[in-house]
Amino acid sequence: MQSIPIFNWTSNRLIDTNKLVPLMPSFDRYIEPFVGGGRVYSALDAKATALLNDIDPFVISFYKELQNESSHLKQEIDTLIADWETIERFFTFVKADLETVTQDLKEQILTIQDVPYVLRTIFALNMHQPDFESLFDIKNIIDQDTLIELLIQSCIGQYKRIKCTTFEPISDVTIKNGYFNHLRYLNNNWEHYKKVANKKRLAIWYFVNLLSDTARISYSNIEKVTLPFPKNAPTTKELKKEITRIFSSEIKTLISNTTFSNLDYKAFITTLNLTPDDFVFLDPPFNAKYIHYEHDAFNPEEYTQLAEVIATIPSKWMLLIKESDFNRALYKHTEIFVKKAPLIDNNDFNLLIITNYSL
Repeated sequence: MQSIPIFNWTSNRLIDTNKLVPLMPSFDRYIEPFVGGGRVYSALDAKATALLNDIDPFVISFYKELQNESSHLKQEIDTLIADWETIERFFTFVKADLETVTQDLKEQILTIQDVPYVLRTIFALNMHQPDFESLFDIKNIIDQDTLIELLIQSCIGQYKRIKCTTFEPISDVTIKNGYFNHLRYLNNNWEHYKKVANKKRLAIWYFVNLLSDTARISYSNIEKVTLPFPKNAPTTKELKKEITRIFSSEIKTLISNTTFSNLDYKAFITTLNLTPDDFVFLDPPFNAKYIHYEHDAFNPEEYTQLAEVIATIPSKWMLLIKESDFNRALYKHTEIFVKKAPLIDNNDFNLLIITNYSL
């Protein structure tokens, strides 16, 4: 059984961690400059002292909140779960009105240009129902107007994808998509909402990544999530189960002996005072199926810089890299060993493991 990442994040879903971990040497300290969701770290049998780093401040803030016994982060996430359930009930409440809109489009009583105004009226009138006040409470959703507009856009988007003669009724997934897009908009535009508490920001960041599962994050523009709401999004029951897991005693125990840093990987490595008894695992960002860092996956120049940094490491290390990104000439100052990376389900994607010790 493959290890479960500490939380969903853009990370390598191709590697067979059951076969990767036995290729690692013994060590006193485990060091990972690009930790992401911590999938490889969570697969280690021996939980030695760990020093984990990521350039994304939300990633590291999330880990630190998991370590914090007095954190209120779970309460903020539970509020989002409650709103997620409420949006399902809200759809049921307005379903008949939405079906009328669809029928009026089919009968050409309405045009597609009329629909935004009609939907805005439907949503605005029903948002004040007692059962839905929490869903539209500005303290919860931060930007009421944007939520309504994105609910409308989601509905219009469905209508425009269907031929005008065969309009399909708006579904609960369409409404959930609008709510998800609202959360994603907040996550990508925090500069407009500076008064929002950091815990609420972190909760929304986590929830967006939890829903989108493989959120596309730009390595140098790390706040922008661009993945749309997936068709196979987790159910509410699955979301609750995952949130229970993430805040479990097992996770707290796993990360209890871990120090987290939020630095560029080069600065992180220079702060460590590495010794031959340490082990460094490097999994820099690259583009592949299910893994996408927009246009900011490591380029040749960055791989050159990475090789220069690696040459200074006195510890044993392992680098995970795409075969097409590997240039042996970059490692001329370091004896290296190269092996095909073990992949899940015999995937034919070409990944290599580069080490400075014999495999």
